[in-house]
Amino acid sequence: MLSFFTALSDRIMGRNAFFLSVIMMLLINIKNIEFSLKKILVPLTTLIFGVALWVWYHLYCQQDNTIFLANQNYNIISRYMIFIGIALFFIQCIKPIYYGPSLRVLILTISTCSFIYVCGVGFFYFLSHPSARIRIDSAATISAYIVTLQCLFTIYIINLFSVKSKKYLISLVIALGFITLSLTETRSAILCFPIIIFIYFFNPKLFVKKKYIAYYTSIFILLSLCIKTFFPLTIERLASSYTEISEMSVNNDSSIGARVSMWQSGIYTFTKHPFGQSPSSRFQDVIHYIDSKEHGNPEGKRNSVYHLHNDLIERLSLQGVLGGISYILLLASIIYFAYKENRFREYFVLFILPIISFGSVDTLFIDKRFIIVFGAQLLLFNFFQRKNFQEK
Repeated sequence: MLSFFTALSDRIMGRNAFFLSVIMMLLINIKNIEFSLKKILVPLTTLIFGVALWVWYHLYCQQDNTIFLANQNYNIISRYMIFIGIALFFIQCIKPIYYGPSLRVLILTISTCSFIYVCGVGFFYFLSHPSARIRIDSAATISAYIVTLQCLFTIYIINLFSVKSKKYLISLVIALGFITLSLTETRSAILCFPIIIFIYFFNPKLFVKKKYIAYYTSIFILLSLCIKTFFPLTIERLASSYTEISEMSVNNDSSIGARVSMWQSGIYTFTKHPFGQSPSSRFQDVIHYIDSKEHGNPEGKRNSVYHLHNDLIERLSLQGVLGGISYILLLASIIYFAYKENRFREYFVLFILPIISFGSVDTLFIDKRFIIVFGAQLLLFNFFQRKNFQEK
């Protein structure tokens, strides 16, 4: 859990805590492992994703220009994913463990306090740089995506408990999460977060009384009013989305216009290299396409050095067909496993849905912090199931 919450604010500590915690979990629970065929699907697709990325890197990147983010990160990320896949083979096969009252309180306390700490780091940055988008030791966008996943998982942990203060704890986490996301000014996260919260709680099994719907709706209305009053730059950035979209045909030199240019150029270069290519080769195709078809979009060309702001297009444009298939298989296997285990709501709504949503407008699987959070959350979902918290 420490690795999950520190991966953003301190990547090295989060990485080391992740590796150490996985090894400790395996050693402690070695006698409780029962292998099952249905539980090897997610580990297998995770391993395929990592191996495919590792093979591609060693085929195309070792002699390539290191200016590209793909050349800097994908070798490490491939090894992270291979480690996560191997760890999942064992972790997913550990028999359910019952958590006693003291341990349950400890889990709840650590989860809530850790998320408050992450938000506190963001607030401190805002106080130090009041005119800038907050960055929690990373870019504002990836900070927002990871904070969203951490917030949703914290809500999930709190919701496992039957305590009187549950409603107020969830309200606190939602409020802190929404304010932190607003300060990052990341539009996709700000817009998706309340929708995901609504989908998760709008369920008769979890949201029996209609007053809860009104309660949480009023929270978001109050938070929106507070943000409009105290953080007007966030509202201005959200409002600018309409302007960027409406003027795209005459001026695509904007955040949204650049993304569209990069997506189209990524599809173009994939059709030329369906079995993979180097980042340098892709960059040349992207620049050629943007110059000839997208009016030389300066923002698009500047950002294409990093990635193409879409996980699937990023995979296809670099790794070709194999990369695209490995990405789709990974997400599909998690959804299938969650459905077979009767845990579809928590896995899909709180985990896969935000990854798909953010991955459609940005590239998540190129960031080392995100990979640590991704792997840690997969493992934590296995250890923190509702049956682990039920009284014997």
